[in-house]
Amino acid sequence: MTEDSRLLILGRVSAAYGVKGWVKAQAFGDDAAHWRDIPEWHLAPTENGPWRQQETEECKEHGEGLLIRFAGVTDRSKAETLKGCWLAAPRHALPPTAADEFYWADLIGLDVMNDKGENLGRVAGCIASGAQTVLRVRDGETERLLPFVAAIVHEVDPVAGRMRVNWGVGW
Repeated sequence: MTEDSRLLILGRVSAAYGVKGWVKAQAFGDDAAHWRDIPEWHLAPTENGPWRQQETEECKEHGEGLLIRFAGVTDRSKAETLKGCWLAAPRHALPPTAADEFYWADLIGLDVMNDKGENLGRVAGCIASGAQTVLRVRDGETERLLPFVAAIVHEVDPVAGRMRVNWGVGW
């Protein structure tokens, strides 16, 4: 799979909505409005797949998430079967990020070093906490939760595979 065709997880189906096959989607990130134009989604029962392509009929903003109607999903019963499914899209279908913005997939796997050069581990995942994204940084059995804010995260370099933060080893 090329980098451009790699699937990026963008959210999850949280519930059926109405009686005409719509689903509510919880968006992982703060810019779900740009996702309205994604022509195809991929759904899976777990974040590891198996993924199946699903064409989008309609998509619109709803609160902090989205409402999506997929091709072939025409009633509430069919929509309810999608509850809990992970939503992903190919990277090429997503809008580009600004210089200081990142998709979670760009952060996961980065090595995390503090300003003193001490290794804190690797980004294992991200959590949407409302106010900001929280990074799950793992170092063996140790897990640290770091807010993804400018006061903590000083540098993100996906090409080099690392991130520099203002965080102590014992925190």
